[in-house]
Amino acid sequence: MDKLTDDDIRNMSKITIQTAAKYLGISANSVTLGMRNALLPIGFAAKKEDGNRYSDSWTYVIVPERLIAYKHGKINEVQVKNIEDNLSTIIKNFEEMKQDLLFLLKKTKNRRYNAIQWPAVERSILFVFSTSSTMVEPV
Repeated sequence: MDKLTDDDIRNMSKITIQTAAKYLGISANSVTLGMRNALLPIGFAAKKEDGNRYSDSWTYVIVPERLIAYKHGKINEVQVKNIEDNLSTIIKNFEEMKQDLLFLLKKTKNRRYNAIQWPAVERSILFVFSTSSTMVEPV
């Protein structure tokens, strides 16, 4: 196979460690170690916890645009860290708003306003919040 282009990477449904290594011109071992130690900001590496302390099993997700940007020197660890910090702040604020809204809804439900319409409203709200990082329990 010829040298991979940026468009080849963008058109792949999944980028393997071997593909990323070939595209960057480094070894597959360098890619895995770089991702595991957060030194190669092209995606995410997560260690699977299977209860067996003698085996390490990792899952890798390589983001095409991060891989391309890294190869062309347009992304560095500081930029990635800032993006991740901002996303964490947004998620935290969303979780706080979710808790406030659920509190208000519980208070409203206890007052028995709109008793006939409440189940539909509750299902809608729970559907919206069930797509967040934590599951919502019915109030």
